[in-house]
Amino acid sequence: MVKWIILAILLLPLAEIAAFILVAVVAGLGWALILMLATTLAGFLVLRWAGRGRITHFRVAVADTDIAGIQANAGGFLTVLAGLLLFLPGFLTDMIGAALLIGPVR
Repeated sequence: MVKWIILAILLLPLAEIAAFILVAVVAGLGWALILMLATTLAGFLVLRWAGRGRITHFRVAVADTDIAGIQANAGGFLTVLAGLLLFLPGFLTDMIGAALLIGPVR
């Protein structure tokens, strides 16, 4: 299991480069760069909106080892994770981050 996770982490940059090239071919290099900057800005705004409050609530719930508290605060943690994924450059991580912002997916 650990081997597959390490392999996925190592292959992610290659997949991100391939996705960027595909978007640049379809939409043009300028639009691909603008789209990447826009998703980075969106990730920054999500992180700013989510703030430290949600992370603090999740950390307190984990420290108390309260399963109900962890489940109740998992949405905040996943929102912060979505912001981080949007902030990272790359279209694949942006798609995963955008999906995490949708309530039913969380």
